[in-house]
Amino acid sequence: MTEEIKNIFMEAQEGELDAVIMYNMLADAMESENKEIAENLRKIAKDEGKHVAIFKKLTKEAVVPDDAQAKYVCGLLPAIGAKTLFANMAKGEYDSIEKFKVLQDEYPELREIVEDEPKHGDALIKMSEIIG
Repeated sequence: MTEEIKNIFMEAQEGELDAVIMYNMLADAMESENKEIAENLRKIAKDEGKHVAIFKKLTKEAVVPDDAQAKYVCGLLPAIGAKTLFANMAKGEYDSIEKFKVLQDEYPELREIVEDEPKHGDALIKMSEIIG
């Protein structure tokens, strides 16, 4: 593994770990408003946790969780509303796929991530429509 690839994987591992925190915080925030959405957010958090484990296996290093992004995103919830927030988050899920698609032949472990991220984006779009 080149240093460049390792850096990409370390950054992704950190992003996935931050996403676990963010999705769980959002689930807590949405719990009283819509239990189904909260449950779906927790499912995405669980998948993101699996992605952290995949990147940790590849990099053989652990990253330290940081809740700053999660707090920022959760702070946006009352400001812009769940519909807009979830739609923007979906874009982030879709955008993350491309850089790993090109690496999945060399690193087959990435296939699970490449398959999960569009599902997360689709689920976020669906949640944004439910919240409407």
